[in-house]
Amino acid sequence: MPIAQYDYRRVVIDTSPLIDAMILEFLERAPEAGATILGKSPLHPCLENNPRAQRIFRTLLVNIEEILITSHVIGEIRSDRHVPLNLHAVYWQCWLDFLNSHNVSEKLVTLREMNNDERLKQMVCEVGPTDAGVVALASREECLLLTHDERLYRWLGAFPDVQIELVKNAVSY
Repeated sequence: MPIAQYDYRRVVIDTSPLIDAMILEFLERAPEAGATILGKSPLHPCLENNPRAQRIFRTLLVNIEEILITSHVIGEIRSDRHVPLNLHAVYWQCWLDFLNSHNVSEKLVTLREMNNDERLKQMVCEVGPTDAGVVALASREECLLLTHDERLYRWLGAFPDVQIELVKNAVSY
């Protein structure tokens, strides 16, 4: 079990780790679809072929009291990228169950709001609304941002109140 370096009670989760979490949940529910799912949407290298890291990651998620995401993150999750058509219904039901069982709260960070903050506007123009949105949400909610994206560290100068943790670091304690 990892020793927490950060407060993991409320955490903003970026798209890629959220998809990894969902794939791990889906594989538990439908292990026979493993090769198909992982062929279409492989896990991040820090989790791929690493059962220990997968267990730590799933335990971490279970222990988070509230997972926060933005509508931009939901918009990036399209089942056709991750599962074949014949598994869409099971996949989305698993998603809905995951959202409930892990107390996932979808928060709105509007483009207008990002446009009114020069730092966020610059971020939207450079890396897109999803990354800007999760940084804005972590700042607004004063909680940790869990991501695979090391590029987000670049924005800590503009958002000194934001704490970022990479999944690969969280699962390697």
